[in-house]
Amino acid sequence: MTEPPHEPAAPHPGAPLAAPLAPGLYPVATPIGNLRDITLRALDTLAQADLVVCEDTRVTGRLLARYGIAARLRSYNDHNAARQRPAILEALKAGKSVALVSDAGRDEALACFAGILDHGDRMLRTCIDSLPDGTWHGSDATDNDCFEDRRTEIEVALVVRGDRITVDFSGCGPQIRGFKNSSVANTMSATYMALGSFFPVDLPRNEGTFRSVDLVMPEGSIVNPRPPAPMTMNTVFIAHHIVHAIWRALGEARPDLACAGWGRSVHPIAAGHDHARERGFIMYHWHAMPGGGAVEGRDGFEQIGHLISLGGLTIPNLEDYEQLYPVRYIRHELRRDGGGPGTWRGGCGVDYLVEVHDS
Repeated sequence: MTEPPHEPAAPHPGAPLAAPLAPGLYPVATPIGNLRDITLRALDTLAQADLVVCEDTRVTGRLLARYGIAARLRSYNDHNAARQRPAILEALKAGKSVALVSDAGRDEALACFAGILDHGDRMLRTCIDSLPDGTWHGSDATDNDCFEDRRTEIEVALVVRGDRITVDFSGCGPQIRGFKNSSVANTMSATYMALGSFFPVDLPRNEGTFRSVDLVMPEGSIVNPRPPAPMTMNTVFIAHHIVHAIWRALGEARPDLACAGWGRSVHPIAAGHDHARERGFIMYHWHAMPGGGAVEGRDGFEQIGHLISLGGLTIPNLEDYEQLYPVRYIRHELRRDGGGPGTWRGGCGVDYLVEVHDS
């Protein structure tokens, strides 16, 4: 099937994206026949990408010309892949957005996705292979079950064999009464987060990356509780302990990559009735967040917040909170020498004082 000869060329019909594409690789499926079958999202991606990689620049060039898109094209196919791959990877490492065009349509695009997953698999296997074979142990603990002081251990054994790793939670304590039990999904997510954040930052975050990881999660334990165990806050509290335990075990195997612990989530919560606005309120004191641990080569992060967000939690402005809640901030400053001494110091916490108005 070919494009009708009488049909005039048309400009890109979709409005361009409001902001440039984020750095990364974007597989783009293109039509097999009629060029009008392409999606608006695909056109937006092609128009915004820093580099368009395609099997045949002549074929993709006709598509781009059809929609008035000027793009930097690079050929990438079975004949030149080994030669072209380094330049494409360098572009990705430099923070560029790269559109990978499949000239053959959906099936080829799906094959590209499979290749991305395979690439993640190979990268983590290389990281695991850098660990000495053996069994490495790490532990952390929660001090209460939400009702009373009761220590529950999170113990992990990492069994490394070549390019595979088994994360064994058989040493963990039993499930607890409170809402800190970890579901299987949460335990797996925290495990993958611990592994992904320990190794180099260019490790992909996708399903394929963790094919070489096996988990042992005993039923009835705090990392795999039996129903009806409450689990509301497991993404914060037990996830934090799981990450710490795995980091400790990995740090034993690779001291050069070890990371000191991050402060736990201990911020207070205020609740009451705001008479000035005639409404109830619940306020999380996000501004009282702790600091993060240091690694070889840099200090820890100051007041970084929850470990499980790895710094992705945005701490709001004080002025905004004073408009939203019946509070006045007296002090909010980094605590001097709060990170502890060392060649690389930990991140500082804060001195925090807030006045809650009568409510």
